[in-house]
Amino acid sequence: MAETIQVIYAAESPSPGAGVRTAQPTAVDLKAALDACDQGALLAIGGDAFAPPPAWRAWVRELPRFRPGLGEAVRRALVNGGHPGAALVAVEGAVEGGRIVLVAPDDAAVRDAALGVLSELSGASRLSVPALNLVSSAEHLVDDDTDGPDDIEEDDTPPRATHIGIAHEAPTPASGDLPTGTTAWQRALDALGWRLDPDRWGQLPDALGRVAPVRQVLASAGERRLVLAEDGVQRVVCGFPDLRRPESKVVSVAVVPDLDGQDSFEVLALHRHPRATGTCTPGGVWTDASDLLPGPVCVTRTGRAPAIGGELFAVDGRTVYLKRGRSVVAWDGRDERPMGTTSQALSSLVLRWSSR
Repeated sequence: MAETIQVIYAAESPSPGAGVRTAQPTAVDLKAALDACDQGALLAIGGDAFAPPPAWRAWVRELPRFRPGLGEAVRRALVNGGHPGAALVAVEGAVEGGRIVLVAPDDAAVRDAALGVLSELSGASRLSVPALNLVSSAEHLVDDDTDGPDDIEEDDTPPRATHIGIAHEAPTPASGDLPTGTTAWQRALDALGWRLDPDRWGQLPDALGRVAPVRQVLASAGERRLVLAEDGVQRVVCGFPDLRRPESKVVSVAVVPDLDGQDSFEVLALHRHPRATGTCTPGGVWTDASDLLPGPVCVTRTGRAPAIGGELFAVDGRTVYLKRGRSVVAWDGRDERPMGTTSQALSSLVLRWSSR
């Protein structure tokens, strides 16, 4: 059986929207929805912003394998995300017929947290419900130790999960707007002309499966959102621990073609604004373009050019990272420091940018 999450919404009558699954807020209808569910988990959403329908809560609590820890896990995720009313949120969960059933309030943040808990238990990807226009493919989780897109073959490892069966549009979703402010990463977005989609949880690019350590770091972000930009590049911002605190570390990621037409990673540490920090790509969206001569960039950043050149790989403060063949070195104006292969260097940088 595919590891998936099916989502239904409480409604007195069927939704006119194609693909929207609904059930009346009664115990009988919830049981029928669970009996008809052929997926690994069922998330039932309804009620108000703090509690699902009383009949749904009561029925789940009477199941033989009622598990209070499921609701506690969702509340803990809300606390970690800075939800101001986390302690008041009622979520109930149980295991019935080999499936997890979770009933949760109709609130955007609660839905995200509930999907996150279910994704960890079922193996499906965590996505935000409201603005998905299709049933989305889950992210591939590939555990390999290859050196990156420029020196590996396609991996035939099967994905850990397949689909999340959720509706086209959530009926009257609660507001999930992200806070606005003047933090460094928000100023970086403004300077780049980018804005976040507040309703969609961003999927990491499939190509990251080829660089497992990088993917693992980015997948650990407490919150991810899609970026809307005029250049048409699909980007995702990852917040550590989330996108709601002034001190959060925020990293954007995208897959763009390199000078040879192969996939390369555009990874930008937006919280380092105004000091452009991240990988260098031919487009040079924020950091120096990778096709520039490295000498002048090194002089500007570090005060001196290295004795041996290379291709610009990344920039971080007063350090320039140069790619030579399949290896990377860090130049600080005085000494070179080996960083290993391209994937090892990228892994080290992403880990640093997500925590500093």
